[in-house]
Amino acid sequence: MDILTSVLQTLHLESCLYLRSELGAPWGLHIPAAPTMLFHAINAGSCWMYFLDKSEPVFLASSDIIVLPHGNEHALVDECATPIPPPNVPEATNNHCARLYLGGAGARSSIVCGSFSFHPSKSTFLLAPLPRLIHLHSEDWRTNSWLVTTMQFLFDETGSDQLGTNLIRQHLTDILFVQVLRTWISRQQGQLPGWLQALHDQHIRKAIEAIHEEPGTEWTVERLALKAGLGRAAFAARFTKLVGESPMHYLTRWRMQVAGEMLRSGTMTIDTIAQELGYFSRASFTKAFKRHMGLGTGAYRRAARDR
Repeated sequence: MDILTSVLQTLHLESCLYLRSELGAPWGLHIPAAPTMLFHAINAGSCWMYFLDKSEPVFLASSDIIVLPHGNEHALVDECATPIPPPNVPEATNNHCARLYLGGAGARSSIVCGSFSFHPSKSTFLLAPLPRLIHLHSEDWRTNSWLVTTMQFLFDETGSDQLGTNLIRQHLTDILFVQVLRTWISRQQGQLPGWLQALHDQHIRKAIEAIHEEPGTEWTVERLALKAGLGRAAFAARFTKLVGESPMHYLTRWRMQVAGEMLRSGTMTIDTIAQELGYFSRASFTKAFKRHMGLGTGAYRRAARDR
């Protein structure tokens, strides 16, 4: 299993397509900060996007897609000179895609808005290395037939009230997230942040894949270096430089991600989970889990059941 797939499977992605806006210039959308990733897809027309910290505006053309991994407050306007209104975008809801008609009689734009969220205790693993804005220009993804098809289906479904539409929107948005992330990663040409850099390093990638596939193995730096095809010192230095943490710290952090998934399922005992993940005692496992996840194993399992 590749690294990205194994990471995404533990994060419990929840996608939401919550707004389709039909806009006529002059218009402005003010989107408050959110605890989720946000995205906007320009179905027709164009606009400008900028964060409210006076950063440079970003021009968005028809078919562009932007993702805000950290949910920063921002605005979309037809022209940079258009005043920013008070927050005027409905909150995301998983069971409804609202329609918003706004603006004047000028140039028309159509924008679809949505969000991606993960289990709070796990989201940092993926989100921390990501920039605050991912911008895919139409030419970035027009050669990706899957993404082209997904976007067309999404635009069609936001205008549909047929049976099963909500479920279709959710799954299409899930696909959109993976496609956008994969396309963005492929465009970075080795300049990825954080642990994502390992995706382009054949040696470190092999070690991380081994950790993800067999988290319960009694890994040491020497054994991981052997998997990577490097000497111990060279491997440890290269891993730490690319990933931003030592191999053993990464191993522990990944084990805790997997442990969280096992606890969510509710079918395995704490002792069994500890053994599956390479811990020789329940006490050492529960101590490590609380240190990394912020909750004890029992509290974490109860919280997962209450979600």
